[in-house]
Amino acid sequence: MDRTKYDLKIKNDDGVNNFQSLDKVETAFKIIECLLDLKLESKEEINAHKFIRYKLLLSKDELKEKTPNIQGRYKRNLENHDLYFSRMWNKEELENLITYVEENYGNVFSISESILNSDANINLLPEILEVLEEGPIIDFCELEEFRYQKGSDKLIEFENYDGLKKEEITLLLNQFNESGLTFTNFVKALNIESVEYQLLTLLGELVSYCDLHAANKKVYNQYDDNRTLGKAGVRMNDWLDKLLTYKITDNDLSKLTPSIKNALLYLKDPEKGLTMLSENHREKFSISLLDKTYIAESIVDDLISFFEPYEIEVSNEKNRTSVYCSVLYSKKVKRLWLDDDNTEGEEEKSNTKNTKLMNIPLNQIFYGPPGTGKTYNISSEAEKIINLKSASSTLDRNKKFDIVLKNIRHRYQDKIYNTRNGNVIYRNFSKAINIWGYFLSPEYDAQNTLIHEELKNVTGFVRSGWSQRMKYVTEFDFIEGNWQSDLSGQLGFDLSLSDLGISFKEKIRNYISENNYTALDLKEWDREKGIPRVFSEQYCEVLGQVKPLLENMTAFKKSLICALNMCLNNDLFRQNNESRNSTEEEIDLARKYFDINNLNTSDYKWVGWYAENLIDLGLVKQKDEEFDDKFFYELTTEGLQLIDRIIKNWQTEMPSLFGSKLNYEDAVSLGQVDFITFHQSYSYEEFIEGIRPNLGDHDLTYSLEPGIFKRLSDFARWDQDNNYVIIIDEINRGNISKIFGELITLIEPSKRLLSEDPNEHPKQVRLPYSKKLFGVPKNLYILGTMNTADKSIALLDSALRRRFSFTEMPPNSSVIKENISIEGIEVEKLFETINSRIEFLIDKDHTIGHSYFLKIKDNQTIEALALIFKNEIIPLLTEYFYGDFEKIQLVLGDNKDWKSKGDSKFFSIKPSQQKALFGKEEAVEGYDEKIMFELNDDLLGLNKDGNIKGNADQLVQLFKSVYTQKSN
Repeated sequence: MDRTKYDLKIKNDDGVNNFQSLDKVETAFKIIECLLDLKLESKEEINAHKFIRYKLLLSKDELKEKTPNIQGRYKRNLENHDLYFSRMWNKEELENLITYVEENYGNVFSISESILNSDANINLLPEILEVLEEGPIIDFCELEEFRYQKGSDKLIEFENYDGLKKEEITLLLNQFNESGLTFTNFVKALNIESVEYQLLTLLGELVSYCDLHAANKKVYNQYDDNRTLGKAGVRMNDWLDKLLTYKITDNDLSKLTPSIKNALLYLKDPEKGLTMLSENHREKFSISLLDKTYIAESIVDDLISFFEPYEIEVSNEKNRTSVYCSVLYSKKVKRLWLDDDNTEGEEEKSNTKNTKLMNIPLNQIFYGPPGTGKTYNISSEAEKIINLKSASSTLDRNKKFDIVLKNIRHRYQDKIYNTRNGNVIYRNFSKAINIWGYFLSPEYDAQNTLIHEELKNVTGFVRSGWSQRMKYVTEFDFIEGNWQSDLSGQLGFDLSLSDLGISFKEKIRNYISENNYTALDLKEWDREKGIPRVFSEQYCEVLGQVKPLLENMTAFKKSLICALNMCLNNDLFRQNNESRNSTEEEIDLARKYFDINNLNTSDYKWVGWYAENLIDLGLVKQKDEEFDDKFFYELTTEGLQLIDRIIKNWQTEMPSLFGSKLNYEDAVSLGQVDFITFHQSYSYEEFIEGIRPNLGDHDLTYSLEPGIFKRLSDFARWDQDNNYVIIIDEINRGNISKIFGELITLIEPSKRLLSEDPNEHPKQVRLPYSKKLFGVPKNLYILGTMNTADKSIALLDSALRRRFSFTEMPPNSSVIKENISIEGIEVEKLFETINSRIEFLIDKDHTIGHSYFLKIKDNQTIEALALIFKNEIIPLLTEYFYGDFEKIQLVLGDNKDWKSKGDSKFFSIKPSQQKALFGKEEAVEGYDEKIMFELNDDLLGLNKDGNIKGNADQLVQLFKSVYTQKSN
């Protein structure tokens, strides 16, 4: 609102009346009152000037008649003249009135801005002042009813709805998820009289008041203007999923995404909520206009405080925060803080944050003495980095399946799961039918077992033929035994059907009986006959049973699922000519979707073989046109259904992977965070790439394999929508130049792949083993930890030091103060005293971290503290001071200048061993008699039960004496 104040002088026959520091409305009414009192103009003439957009109302009855929905609402009234008005004046209208009376009645009125209030608008944003004078905001301020009352009522109705039990709502939710329909079509398919229809209609009505893009908003929303809280950026299917889950969990707000939660919180209590639904927008507002870090718990109070100087009057306090948000999202104001094109609050892309804004370096080292929580804090930092880019709140099928594949590829990255990604499969699925022909043949039917010795020389089973054919049964749960431990070798042994295999064999028997086939027909089955549905359905059923908790993955299953993901992203291909070498683009595409052990090969035609196997299973079909020397594939309805089933398995058993925010463990399980520890023998070959030995059953082979850093770099390069983190513990213990090699240059931010500076080079180097170009992507963060007691920063490789930012992790006494309390001693003061003495005697790099003390958090007793000192802190001090017990005594206050003679001490002098060792009292020639120390066994020794010997009072006095000097 315009806060300008005016000084008004009115001359009449009685003299001059002075009015100071009037606001604009007071000024306007004084002028109008004077015009009427002095009979300079009538009410009708004043109305005719149209100084305001709405006529002045000549009576209270007219006010009620003209504005029935806001009866009795007016800012000022002139009772002596029976004159009212219900609208606030804006600055332009008031200036027109002032100009008019100065021009026509200058002998009566003298008007000027008040000197006392000339600074009234200092520090107020002119853009906000302008918006506050606009009609829509004025209308909103004067609205007497709660603007979103219908939405609030609908939320109460939804929360109290009891037409369906929890189990029935769960079933309804599952039916919706499995239907693949949109919300609108799913509701249309329901019986209009059913309770399910009633609940979803109620849900649709609720959402229609919350989200600008709600489905069927014009039908469900009963406001004439279809008003909503804002643009939530949440798909209608997600609204249904979250709100039904909310009902199932007894209205548990924690089950909602941030935007949905914020919408419901506002409808529940408008005075303590905001129509700014997006957490991302709330953070941007805090940083840009409040100039402070975003704190979710205080954002409403912060926003109210921000607007207080503008003295905005609202008729209904429930509308206040919504008025404020409307001002913030106005075109003039939003450009001050919101750097996108969205004028309403939208669902944050799962806590998406601007990386530059967060200013997190790409390369960081956390350094400090032992026990300062470096590893703990670095995991928190990794979690923060991962969630800068996560976008789980708007997951479609592709993104959900990508999450599943990330988890599968991380969980099953051992070589045995990758070796089948080569030329060890058949070009189609017909060989699976041949195998079942043998199981149904008379010689093997009764025993349900194929004998390797009898078949090893049969055509098709010779040498690798046995393993190639048998993988169609061993890797689909049809053979007795655990695949990883029992069946993943060369398969040169007998194979017995499992219960599932026997059951499937009976299905096949029925099929061939009904269709007049024999076991021999199956042995000789050709692909041209097609794959009978009994086979495709059973194999797809096995693939659909893959679940994270069952851990029933095999190499073949993994490869087929990887191929499905490749097809879902329109990348699954078959070379137009298998005799040619695969191109670099084809190789990179294959490695993006498959885990491949051996990198020194250019033969990737097997990708197309997996596609052909999927065709036989009815999951994909080939597109007609050839493109770029390749044929591509697309998913069938059955393929999409299988993908949805696998996704559901993961969402059921690992729902946190699909949430709005990933924790550290989730990020690790998706392969977005990897942890390694450097040591003196760690090498380039382990970190980047190298030649590794492979010991088979009969021979030793070598293959070129990627190291952990190269593998993670490739994943990050292929997945620019997400951040990746490699954590290097004890980074200073490795030979940096040896481990990083030529890549020490490429980790610089300006030399990263896809970095913003295209002119900075090099961005790639050619690796010495594979001869392939390699670069480090900009979304891969390198976090290291360094124990300063092991090596000072000053001794680090200068190339490493220049490319990393360093964050010190010193001992933190406040952590101890907040978490540890032991009766009789000041633990925080004990901690600070010891570290101050260590820093004086050595340096701060060798102080003691607070985590040593936090180990007694669950057992905060003096005895537990004594054990920590005995077993960990005193041995550490012994290492620091190289066994110099006089200095250790200084650290613990065990010296005579600090303690009184009779005070308890940590150490006692060990009795002389000279006579016992050498049989003489005098010193051995060439050796001074040593004074040897040992722990005070009476206090710090252990009883037979393992408990400390000293009693509580004695131990309290012992530790208290560390920081309490003797009295003189």
